[in-house]
Amino acid sequence: MPSYHVAVADAAAEHPVSALNAPSLPALALRLEREGFTLRRVEAPRVDRSLRGYHRQVSEAEVTTFLRQLSVSLDGGVSLAEALGNLARETYNPTLRAIAADVERSVRSGDSLSSALATYPRLFSPIYIRLLESGEAGHRVPEVLRDLAEYAERASQARTRIRTSLVYPQVVGVFTLAVIGAAFLVVVPQFLHLFRDLGLKDEQLPLATRALMWTSQWLFPLLLVGVPVGGLLFYGWLRRTERTAPFALAEWKTRLPVVGALYHQFALLRLTRLLAALLCGGVPLLEALRLAGQGAESPLLQAAMWDSIPHVATGEPLSRAFSHAGILPPSFCGQIAAAESGGDLPGALRRLADWYSERVDYLAARVGAVLEPIVILFLAFLAGWVAMGVFVPLVSMIQGLSGGQ
Repeated sequence: MPSYHVAVADAAAEHPVSALNAPSLPALALRLEREGFTLRRVEAPRVDRSLRGYHRQVSEAEVTTFLRQLSVSLDGGVSLAEALGNLARETYNPTLRAIAADVERSVRSGDSLSSALATYPRLFSPIYIRLLESGEAGHRVPEVLRDLAEYAERASQARTRIRTSLVYPQVVGVFTLAVIGAAFLVVVPQFLHLFRDLGLKDEQLPLATRALMWTSQWLFPLLLVGVPVGGLLFYGWLRRTERTAPFALAEWKTRLPVVGALYHQFALLRLTRLLAALLCGGVPLLEALRLAGQGAESPLLQAAMWDSIPHVATGEPLSRAFSHAGILPPSFCGQIAAAESGGDLPGALRRLADWYSERVDYLAARVGAVLEPIVILFLAFLAGWVAMGVFVPLVSMIQGLSGGQ
């Protein structure tokens, strides 16, 4: 929360105040006006230097734990300011400890929890803040904090399952690249020089050896230069087409074999769980669609959410508004239509989120099962190719020397 050094005046006289906390200058002026003061002078807000780059020093798991512990404390009857103070003293991360202490000071000075947390948007997104505002209006702050922690934990668990399924293929892939680099940069050139020193011409070498020579002398150096250049060109294309590039990349990801389905199902999982949390938290439907679009994993789903808002605003059913985009699956729209008829849209979204969670688990296991043998076979092929290209000419030479003797 920024700290403004101000001078104020009431009907009697001017009262200098050392510092007041507020999320913005207009909010500070409105607060003083309600308390019967007039704002006279304002200095620039002072930022705590220890909190610069705070989002890089606090992990998502630590934020989730912070929300969970705060919910438990409030459920136990502890006041908000005291609960924040206890968390500030118990937290091991110095950055998160400073943030908790700053939020505690803001709450003790009269700010709401949502307003205090809004000062750190890189840790607490606008979705979190809007849910907290709704919970504060309905006196449901502990329940909202618990729902936020549960949403963050489930999203993190799904992301962790996907990463875990890809760890083995990634490790083997990195090892394969290292072996290829060592073979084509060090091993193969030395053997090729040996063959030439022994008087062997290229026409006398086996096809596998000649292919190895061509790859080592031309293709591999071309890749070493072409990959960085291609990366720079790709980055320039992204900068020039920053409005359309995310949509093109998202559409390309969904069309990838095996991995594309996993990417799309994970995006749908996050969207349905987010929409369910927003609607269960009391956020109006139109605003929930806007916030869900803002927090969607895929730009395509983000566009679908935002495109549905005008249709819903004119009274069109949500399921029909979703179908206009042509991105959401028909089964998804059918479930939403049935939920609207039954009047249980948040419950249907929770059930859909659970189903997509199972699909993500299945697809993550399938991706790992498919990629592992592919990577291993590719590594075996490269090892066999290098072995044949290097050792077959040597064996032929040794046999020729043995026959000559």
